[in-house]
Amino acid sequence: MKLYLVFFIFIVGVIFPNYSYCSENNEKDFSEQSNLNLEDKESFNAILSQAQLWVKQQEEKFSHSGRQLSIQEFFMAKAMGVQYPEQVRVVVIADFPIPTQQPLLNEYKSIGFTSPEVGGQAFGYTILIKPRYAGKDWLLLHELVHVAQFERIGIKRFVARYLIELKTLGYRDSLIEIEAREKSQSYISG
Repeated sequence: MKLYLVFFIFIVGVIFPNYSYCSENNEKDFSEQSNLNLEDKESFNAILSQAQLWVKQQEEKFSHSGRQLSIQEFFMAKAMGVQYPEQVRVVVIADFPIPTQQPLLNEYKSIGFTSPEVGGQAFGYTILIKPRYAGKDWLLLHELVHVAQFERIGIKRFVARYLIELKTLGYRDSLIEIEAREKSQSYISG
C-alpha cells in the first residue's frame, strides 16, 4: 500500500508539477500548467468556459436560498478550512440543477453528476444537499472542504482543476476529492 501511495504521489508530481491539492500559489490556470495532452484542447476549453460560468451562476442563483450554518456547523466549517463560514448557505433540494448547454451537458452526464446517488454539490459558498442526506454531518463536512477549496483558489481554477482531475484520474482518485474525503473522515473519527 505504501509503495502504491509513493508511486501515485510521484506520478501526480510528474503530471501536475505545480499542484498541491488546492494551493493558491499557482499563478497560471491549472489547465495551462498541466502537461496533459488533451485530445481536443478547443473542445475542453469550450467545456471549461461553460462550466466556470455555470458554476458561478448556480452559486448566485441559490445564494439567498436555504439557511446559514448552525453554530456547530460553523465550527465544523472552520475545522475544514473555510475562512468565511458565515457566507455559506445550505440548500436542501430534491433535484440538483443540470446544465442545458452543449457540450457541458454531455460532459456533466459522462462524469456522473446526474446520478441519483450524488447527495451534495458545492458551488462556491452554496452547498446543495438532497433531502435524504440533510442532517448527515459526513456529507456536509465533505462539501465544506470543497467550499474551502473554492476559497483558496477561486471558482475558475477550482473548476479547471476538477475537470482535468476527473478526466485523468477519475472521481475516486481526484486530489480534490481525496482532500475532501480525508479531511471530513479525519474530523469524524476525531
